[in-house]
This record gives sequence, structure tokens and C-alpha cells, in this order.
Amino acid sequence: MAQVNLINNWLSKNQSELDSYAGKWVALSDKGIVAVATTLKELLKAKGVNPKTQVVHKVPTDEEYAGFY
Repeated sequence: MAQVNLINNWLSKNQSELDSYAGKWVALSDKGIVAVATTLKELLKAKGVNPKTQVVHKVPTDEEYAGFY
């Protein structure tokens, strides 16, 4: 199980770090960004990524965030 509370704590302090990864998939730990990839498949193959202990998340683009697809 991911350490969700610790990761949420990191996110609350560092949300702006994700802005440059809009449209990408990221793996997050309590220490920050572990890996970034264009597709979920690529991310899950990336070195150091463990979805059992990290949060895997797609950073929405401005359009996705606004609900325009």
C-alpha cells in the first residue's frame, strides 16, 4: 500500500512541480517524483517505479482539468 498520507503531504507543498508534466504519467513517493513517462505502460516499466509503494498518477493538461477533451 502506498504511503498516501506522506505523498499527499509532499503534494500539498510541491504541487507546482507537477505543472511541467501536464499530460504525462508520474510515479510519486513521499520524497517526490520518482519517474515520468508519456504512457502508463512506459511508466510501469521505468526503473524505480513500484505502484505498491508509490502513487501513479496522470497529470492533467489544462484542457483535461477544465473538462474539455
